[in-house]
Amino acid sequence: MKFLLYTTLSLGILFFTTINGQTIVTDRPDFTESAVTIPSGTVQFEGGVSFDNNNDMNNFTFPALLTRVSLHKSFEVRLGFTGWTYSEEESKTLMNDLILEAKYQLSINPEFPLAILLVSKLPTGSEEISIENPEYGLKLAASHPVADYLSVSSNVGAISIEPNSQRELLYLFSLSMGFTIAERTGWFVEFFTMMPEKRQWQPSIDTGLTYLIGDNFQLDLYAGFGLNNYASDLFGGLGLSYNLKY
Repeated sequence: MKFLLYTTLSLGILFFTTINGQTIVTDRPDFTESAVTIPSGTVQFEGGVSFDNNNDMNNFTFPALLTRVSLHKSFEVRLGFTGWTYSEEESKTLMNDLILEAKYQLSINPEFPLAILLVSKLPTGSEEISIENPEYGLKLAASHPVADYLSVSSNVGAISIEPNSQRELLYLFSLSMGFTIAERTGWFVEFFTMMPEKRQWQPSIDTGLTYLIGDNFQLDLYAGFGLNNYASDLFGGLGLSYNLKY
């Protein structure tokens, strides 16, 4: 996993150039949600396989599928099916909870797009890993193109969660820098953290590459690590995204 992280970072630096950006805009592979909705009259599928290592225990998750459906040029609904996770700790494969979301683009100004997301998670997964009661919250996503080859994006948010049968807020923050490093290749570096109201922060750093195949099909690769003992030690994954008209 460390090799994957260092390779991704090195490739981003090695091939840095200033060429036109990509067409499809996705909400993966980074933690930061994009500040734009998908094009009107389209549906977009984003998914892949992910790996997480924490305290020497490995988890593998597939297909991490997010289905995004445009209902208006500035509004989309989203269904997330993280799928199944193989847990070394449980020594079996477990089903994850469903995610229901909606995104509304508040600003279509290309210099400062802004979007708000209503997010929720439903207790539909396996008993060992499912939440006890629904979780719900809000996220605000913003971005700004600094140059033809560089954009900066950020998310802030708060989610009402209920660990150990006690309701509390989970605060979210992320800051991501995205670079165009070739005509069809992008690279990002990101800091993000989850801040539970009654527990320790979980800060992490990750980096990744995206590769565009046509205007509506994208491949991605990412890897990262936690910055303290409360975040995942190592994590990463690869995936694809596809946009089509309906």
